[in-house]
Order: sequence, then structure tokens, then C-alpha cells
Amino acid sequence: MRKVLVEKAVRLEKVPPYPLFDFNRVLKRLDKKGVEIIDLGRFDPALPLPDSIQKILPLLQDKKTFGYAEKEEIFKVKELFSFWFKKRYGVSLNPKTEIFFYSGKRETLTQLALSFINPGDKIFVCEPTAQLYKGCALLAEGKIEVLPLLERNDYLPNLGLLKNKHKDEGKFFFLNYPHNPTGSLADLFFYKELVEVALKNNIRVVQDASYNEIYFEEFQPPSLMQAEGGKRVGVELHSLSTGTGIPGIDCGFIVGDKEMISGLESQSRLFSRQPTRLVLKLAEVLLEEYETIISKNKQEYNARRDVMTELLLSLGWRARKPKATPLFWAQIPGRYSSLGFCRMLLRKTGVIASPGVEYGGPGEGFIRLSLNQPEEKLKEAGERIREQSHFWQKRFRS
Repeated sequence: MRKVLVEKAVRLEKVPPYPLFDFNRVLKRLDKKGVEIIDLGRFDPALPLPDSIQKILPLLQDKKTFGYAEKEEIFKVKELFSFWFKKRYGVSLNPKTEIFFYSGKRETLTQLALSFINPGDKIFVCEPTAQLYKGCALLAEGKIEVLPLLERNDYLPNLGLLKNKHKDEGKFFFLNYPHNPTGSLADLFFYKELVEVALKNNIRVVQDASYNEIYFEEFQPPSLMQAEGGKRVGVELHSLSTGTGIPGIDCGFIVGDKEMISGLESQSRLFSRQPTRLVLKLAEVLLEEYETIISKNKQEYNARRDVMTELLLSLGWRARKPKATPLFWAQIPGRYSSLGFCRMLLRKTGVIASPGVEYGGPGEGFIRLSLNQPEEKLKEAGERIREQSHFWQKRFRS
């Protein structure tokens, strides 16, 4: 019997693979042995649901709740966000032209790339960072140029590399602060310099501020929109789901440049479905009690961060204590690849970590640990790792 052969599109072959799929076999073996997995890999914090979620439960009995929202309903939630944004950042946003509500970050970033990037356009991405941005640019057949993020520069890109390069080529610049995976911050001075460089060199900026509301010290991460001209150079993503610790709902807002927002609005039916009333109502409820939810989560994250810091210090691992984001960026022993070390860590201890290579070549030699678990689980993970540390400790200390 003949079989129809279907080949993948060439553009898909360019998208970086996801290394964590390699762990599936190890996970199955551990499951058969009855080993409880402690996941410190992908960000999925075990936080209590906000009490305000109770408000949407009665809506689940109404069939209309699962229907697509009308423009007026979406506009109402945009208005709520604009009020919150004004209070938080001191920046006024026009809900009609400067705010876009999304209910799927990956799909929306892909939509953004396909709407504004032409084949051959020069696209700047940073590494180490989530490969989502590079993947979106490659799907749009952009030409990637990587800006390395170095620890000595506090993992901020050298903006001088953007100046006067390939003047005749359309350019995009994807960046993400507070930074995943290193937890580094960008201050307002950096954003002002970025706006100046972007305006002079015709660069559109896409800044992912998903972790802006998870911070620990007095310094509150600023917004690109606070820099004069920020709205003219690009857009910024703010994630309700990440901020409230409910990543599964994946909804938030994109703010900034009117032209880019208009492009997203006009293509939304082609690339993604209209949000349902249920998702909109959830966004509305979260916005109404956002500060209360963030404050409670911050206390929990602080406690977890202290436990993780103590754990890493006791192991002798070199790691950055984050000022923002629930993420730790830790250096691993030199004889291991990051993927090999994570595989060995999972096999010996049942603890999942994210390999640094998942965030691009410059991430090799590091692992990322997320504050996913309550204090007692983090302590248990520490005990398991400590018991098996003789496998790498001697070489690591040298």
C-alpha cells in the first residue's frame, strides 16, 4: 500500500528544537520506580489560587460565557488595564489604539513577526534568552543576528552593536527584561538609550515585560513606555498570567506603537481566535485585585528565594540571586554539558532543571531553576541534591 509522504516546511526546520523532550524516557523510568518528581524547570509555580477567582464560578453555568467576546467587552478590559498602567507607570495609554489584548503569547508573537517581518529583514535577538523570539523571527524568514549577553555587563546587550548596521534593511529587536533566564534588570536609563538608538537606526523594538511584577527589592522594574519616545519605537508585552502566577491561562496586553497594534488588531481573526468571555472575565477579575494578588505572591516568592539561595550556597554553586523574576541562573561543573548535567540530576535525584543550552549557545555551562515549589519541597530537593553531590562536587570546587 502506498503512503503519502509529507515533508516539513523548510522554515520549520530552522526553528530551534526543545531540549526538554529528551527527558521523557528518564521520567518514565522514575515513574515506574515510584520516585516523586520535583519540577524546578519550566515556570509553573504552585501558588494558591486568588480568592477573587470565585467570582467567575457562577459564569460557568452560562453557555454565553464560552462564546467569543464582542469588541465592546474587549474594550472594557482594555480600559481597566489602562487605568492600572497609569497608576503603576505614570503613562497614559489610549485603549483604542495603543493596547492589544492577547490570550496566547506564543501565537501573538508569531502573529507580530509574520505581520511585520519580511524575508531577509535583519532581526536582532539576545542570548541567552528564551528561543521563542528567535523561532518567531525564523518562521517569518528573518535574518538573525545574535547579541551576546555577558555577566560582566549584567546581562544587558551592547546597544552600540545596533548602530548604523545594515541601514537599508528593515530591523526588529526582540528583548526581555526582567530577564529570563538570568533574572537581570533593565533600568530607565537603558530604555532611554534604547529609544534613542532605535529612532536613529529605524529599529522596531519588541520588549517582553512578562516578569515586571515579580520583583524582590525596592526597585520596581520600569516600562519601556516610560522612556520618552517609547511608544514610537515598538511594543511591550505585559502578562497577567505570569504576574499572578497562573501561567496556564496565558493572557495579557501588548502596549505601544499604534501602527503595530493596528496590525495585530486587523490580523487577529487570521492568526488567532477572538478571546472568549470567560478569559476576558478572568482578566477583569485579576486586574481588579491585581495589587493584592501580587503582594501575596511576593511574600511567598521571597520565602522561596531565601531557601533556594541557602541551598545553592551550601552546595558551593555559583548563582545569581535575582532581584526580579522567580528564576535562578546557576553555573554547573565544567566537565558537564548543561543538558547532560540536567539529565544526570533528574536521574539521580528526581529534580528537574532547565539546561542553559535551551536559551541559546551562550547559555551552555548553566542551568535555570524556577521557584515552582513551596519551601518544604525546595528543601527536599536540596536534600536530594546534597546526597548525590559527590558525583560532581570535587570537580566543581576545583
